[in-house]
Amino acid sequence: MGTVYLAADTRSGDLVALKVLKAEGEGSKAASKRFRREAQALLALRHPNVVEILETGEEAGNPWLAMRR
Repeated sequence: MGTVYLAADTRSGDLVALKVLKAEGEGSKAASKRFRREAQALLALRHPNVVEILETGEEAGNPWLAMRR
């Protein structure tokens, strides 16, 4: 559903996992909606075995999640 990159947080310099959804084709609207629901679900969960979402956003129409690595 997305591609995950190792990235540096521009404010803190910490390394994070950055998941980006590439909006392509007809299904991009539905995929973007699912991606945002995934982010909302993860933001609501607090458990040692669930990745912590640090920030979410959108760049050039592509939603992304920054997570602890």
